[in-house]
Amino acid sequence: MTNNLTGTPTGTSTGTSTGTSTPTGAASILWLENAEQVIRDRRSIRAFAAPNLSASAAETRSSESAQASLLAALNTGRNPFKASHRFQIVTTESGTHTSGANDRGNGHKLGTYGVIKGANQYLVSALTPGDEHLEALGFDMEYAVLQAHAMGLGTCWLGGTFNKGQFATALGLKAGELLPIVIPFGRPAEKDGLVGRLIRGIAGSNQRLEFGALFSSEVYGTPLSVADAGPFATALEMVRLGPSASNKQPWRVVKSGNTLHFYLKPTKGYANSLGYDIQRVDMGIALCHFDVMMQAQNLVGRYEKLTGPETEKRDDLDYIISFRL
Repeated sequence: MTNNLTGTPTGTSTGTSTGTSTPTGAASILWLENAEQVIRDRRSIRAFAAPNLSASAAETRSSESAQASLLAALNTGRNPFKASHRFQIVTTESGTHTSGANDRGNGHKLGTYGVIKGANQYLVSALTPGDEHLEALGFDMEYAVLQAHAMGLGTCWLGGTFNKGQFATALGLKAGELLPIVIPFGRPAEKDGLVGRLIRGIAGSNQRLEFGALFSSEVYGTPLSVADAGPFATALEMVRLGPSASNKQPWRVVKSGNTLHFYLKPTKGYANSLGYDIQRVDMGIALCHFDVMMQAQNLVGRYEKLTGPETEKRDDLDYIISFRL
């Protein structure tokens, strides 16, 4: 499989058109010139400012515009993976999640077990299981997450700490579909909540593995230096900074000349803990960061699924995709 960086949209999202030659979201990604700072600054937000229940017409239009921008960012047309997903924004009325309380919005209760406080808007995903579908989901949703940050909105990836039955009802989950990820978004509260601080501390969210521990030169396990990474250096650094479930950082990359081979280094037990392999979503997030920075630097190449020795199954690595400059 080959996918040039200027391909056509591969997924769907509620409120956007698909299958056209011009990606609906590409023109709305206006923060590319500041992409590195957007990626560096973005962090998980678990406490949100209370919604304005007496919002003016102008404020309502602003909120609707923000939702439209997020949906557009889901459909950039740059996804290198096969996709089967759809998205919907679900809005609640009260926006109170304190003490594990549930919100009622559009006739649905939406619970996050006390992990999220104050959110009243959620980006909800659904997909049919298949090869590359989780990677594709992570790729598209991270574009929306970065878009939200560029607009001054906070976000948080939720892969398990939400009531799947309630969100499935709100989304209208179909037979054969999975609901793997929910992302609350909105204006951050002035202070981080206690739960947010505890989770960040336990996960070590501010810590990352060293560049040479994640990226190899020619042979897996031979550390790649920033200097030897050449034109890929900044894009790989953005991969290194990506968010991942429990901060496991499962991505590994081998540079061979002008080609990068991307691998997943699975964490034992993660593939079945949630009913789907959340680390494949993490790989999609990592590829999104890479793709964003290659665009920002005007570096054009192509993604390929290769066959050969570099893609052979190892005990500790799963081959994902390659990028050729």
